[in-house]
Amino acid sequence: MIENMKVEFGRASDIDSWMQLVRKVSWNFPGLETEQSIDKHKIIVLKFMNDKRALCVKNEQDIVGVLLYSRKHNMICCLAVDPAYRKRGIASLLLREALDELDRDKDITVSTFRENDVKGIAPRKLYKKFGFEEGELIEEFGYPNQRFVLHANKSADNVIIGTKVTVTVDRPLGSYHPEYKDMYYPINYGYIEGVMAPDGEEQDAYILGVNEPVKKFTGKIIAIVRRKDDIEEKWIVVPDGVTFSKEEIRRQIYFQEQYFDSEIVM
Repeated sequence: MIENMKVEFGRASDIDSWMQLVRKVSWNFPGLETEQSIDKHKIIVLKFMNDKRALCVKNEQDIVGVLLYSRKHNMICCLAVDPAYRKRGIASLLLREALDELDRDKDITVSTFRENDVKGIAPRKLYKKFGFEEGELIEEFGYPNQRFVLHANKSADNVIIGTKVTVTVDRPLGSYHPEYKDMYYPINYGYIEGVMAPDGEEQDAYILGVNEPVKKFTGKIIAIVRRKDDIEEKWIVVPDGVTFSKEEIRRQIYFQEQYFDSEIVM
């Protein structure tokens, strides 16, 4: 497990660790099949590093996730995660940081594998989660790919909010935290199966507007609780037709969020 996982700009001193990761995943990237092509890619990475367009996540000194982006073309150029560190939210962390660096008033593009390509299952799911839509079919380095587009002013938060989800409740209303025995749950709390959060675990959710313990609940996401001092974020799920203000949400989740510097996005 990576402690205090965060995104930072890659530096020239990181290049050896960066390229070690590139070699691990080169089989998955058309255009990186030979030593010569990898050497050329190294020169490109160094240029991106110099321009502060190269992002990475480290486990101590080892780079376990990388992303290159272009401000000029407003695009994601490359995103890769060490196979041993996948399904921990690293790709989401990198992509969110890159989108913050790019111009959201213009379309943002990325190319990935086509729908029937097994290599495309994870990246296509990731980009769609962030609001990207399928675009034109293309070829890169002789390999069939597809362009994805995040249209101007369309954010991942806007895509998530309003979505209907089913929450599996593992801490029902009236229960106590399994480790912190003095933390009482005045509302139902659980997770969405199969949806991975930035911390690499399944996405957690607070359920509001349901005043009895439940085992499962299907409702609509009305807000995202983002912790500024922690990698986790929580979704606020309510019954159809029910809504709460930010202050009402804040009061109901205070029992747990009081320990974090959190903001509510609606």
